[in-house]
Formats: sequence, C-alpha cells, structure tokens
Amino acid sequence: MNKILVVDDDQDLVTLLEKQLQSSGYTSSHCYQGRRAPSVAKEFGPDLIILDVMLGDDLGFHVSRDIRRDKALYKTPILFHSSADEIHDVEHALNQGGDGYLTKPYSRDKLDGQLDSMRRLWNAINTTCPDTHLPSLEALRKFLDHLIFRDEEFACVYIHVAGLRALHKARSSEKIKVATERTARLLKKTIQFDGFYESTTFHLGGGYFMVVTDPSNVVRLVNCLRARFAYEGVDALSSASIPVPVKKSTGEKKNTVRDGRSALAVGSVHRKPGSTSGASSIIERLRHIDSDDEKRHKRASKPAGHEHWAG
Repeated sequence: MNKILVVDDDQDLVTLLEKQLQSSGYTSSHCYQGRRAPSVAKEFGPDLIILDVMLGDDLGFHVSRDIRRDKALYKTPILFHSSADEIHDVEHALNQGGDGYLTKPYSRDKLDGQLDSMRRLWNAINTTCPDTHLPSLEALRKFLDHLIFRDEEFACVYIHVAGLRALHKARSSEKIKVATERTARLLKKTIQFDGFYESTTFHLGGGYFMVVTDPSNVVRLVNCLRARFAYEGVDALSSASIPVPVKKSTGEKKNTVRDGRSALAVGSVHRKPGSTSGASSIIERLRHIDSDDEKRHKRASKPAGHEHWAG
C-alpha cells in the first residue's frame, strides 16, 4: 500500500494530513469535493481513501457507496475520519462501506495504527492464497459488498472439505494441504470447462471455498461439482440451501439435504434485490453448515472418502 487519497473539505487539515502521510513514505493526493471523489480516485488509483463523513457538498457515506458500486474502485479500503464519536456513528460508517474509523482530533500514533491495519487489509484483498492461488476471504467480502451496494441478485455456493479436523488427527498437515489443493484445482476446472464464465471462486482458508455466481447456475454448478468430485473418488456432496431474508416475504423455506457419509459439503445462499443482509451475514449463514458437518464427522469412526482424497 503506497498511494493514499484524502477526501475532506477542510483544506488546512488536508495539508497537515498529507505532510504526515508523505513523511511516512506514502504518496498522497487530495479532493475537497465529495462529488468529484470517485472520478479523482479513478485518475489517481489510490490504495487507500481517507474520507470525511461531513463534506461541504455531500455526505461521505454517499461517496463510500459510490466507490463500493464502482467496478474499478470497489476493492479500495476506506478509512473514515470524523468528529462524531458515538458507537452508532462508527457502526453506521462501517455499514456504509467503511473499513476503519478515526475520531477527530486524532494523534499521529492512532493514525499510524489505522494505516497499519489498512495495509494488512489491502494485502489480504490483493494477494491470492499461496496454496490455491485463489482470492482470499477479504477479497470475497469486498466482492459481495460490491454486488450488494449495486443491489444485484446473486448466489453464493459454499464448498467445504468436511472432516478435515478428523483427517488432521490421522494424517499430517501435508495431507490436508493436498486435499485443499485438489479441491481448488477441481473447482477451477468446473468453472472453466463447464461454462460458468461469470462465476468467481474464493478460498476462505483451510478447506473452505466460495463460488459467487448467477442464481440460475446453482443447480447445474452443484451437479457438475458432484460429477467431477465423484470422478476423483470422493463420495457424493451433501447440500443445503439457505434463503436470505428480504424486505418482503418471498415464501421461501429452508431446505436441507444431508448425506452422513459425505467427504464434502455444499451450501448455497440466494441474495435477491432488496435484501438487507450484508456480506458478513451471508458468509456466517453458510458457515453454520460447517459446524453441523464437523459434528456429524466427529461422531463417525472415519470420514468416508478422505483416504483416497488425501492420497
């Protein structure tokens, strides 16, 4: 992380802040008008945006939402700074696309601390996982926020190599790495060769993966995954479908189908326009499948399919 854009209508504060940033080795630029901020950001290409909440011509929240909607800018971390210091002010800022919050006036140490956090976040968003070469959990959060702020319809398919804890007890960590790499490789093959060109795959860490796709693809994607993984000698995938709450009732019901012998688990969430669920909520709804499957595999004497899968 090197380039920082400061968006604030207080010119004296901007001058002071830029001096501090430049003395720390950052390249900085500024924008005094909120409405111009997205276009200035596109031209400057910042790694971080420091954004005031109360701007002379606009609200910082409007700017942050515009940035999250933009295909070229949505990954950029946003650090809000404001004189408002109530807990609900901070929470609202983070729900409007912010990644951090500084209360004015703030010390150099607090600024440096937030910059360190934003640097770690930027690295996580822009660095692929070393074993699978897939985008990370933080990249997934930003991508989901991008779709949510655009109010787009999408589905998340959650793939979990179930029972890895049990496998860890019986095998070395190298075997777990092999199982994870195989899962990633077969996911990539499914997306590439079975025609899911508009889908994006993420590695959440360990044996956890997520594919973001069009809702119309979910059934065919799961079937293709079943076929491709079965060909590799893994038992049929278990599946669970969890609807996301929307503003108006859709009549959807929870539908869960499980196979106690499965070596893999798959779940899906369908996000419809108008849904109030954020990225973290969607990820957590899917992760509950993990705890259910781990309990099931813990009761089993030996998770089926892993002997061949970890090869």
